[in-house]
Amino acid sequence: RASLGAQVIVQDLGEAWRVQFRHAPSANDSDFDVWAAERLAATAWLEPTRDRFMRSDYALPRPVRGPDGGRLTRFNQTYLLEQDPVWNMSFVAAFSIDLEAKAAFQTIRRAYSARITDVEFFFANDAARQAFEASRRGPTV
Repeated sequence: RASLGAQVIVQDLGEAWRVQFRHAPSANDSDFDVWAAERLAATAWLEPTRDRFMRSDYALPRPVRGPDGGRLTRFNQTYLLEQDPVWNMSFVAAFSIDLEAKAAFQTIRRAYSARITDVEFFFANDAARQAFEASRRGPTV
């Protein structure tokens, strides 16, 4: 959620809210992520009753020059999110990317997708698990 940036536009569509934003890079983002964040339009879909994001989409609104030359003419990236019922953690369950770039008299088109079929959450040690569980219960009186 910290990546939503300074301005967020929310449209209530009933069972889901469409959240439009500009990605704010974080410390774990690469140079390409920072470059892309300055150019891509982002939309996330929030399930308001459960306070969880279900999907996020990044799209290039118009062609731009690439960081190493050439021209990026199309870029669409989607993350589908699911929530683990035991730990109540969201995770990327599917990913797709579709792009087109033009450089040196050639056109490059790529489309990739992946679906996570099994996920297992674990903690580095028992103390980390206990701290996480305590934070979920809230303060004790």
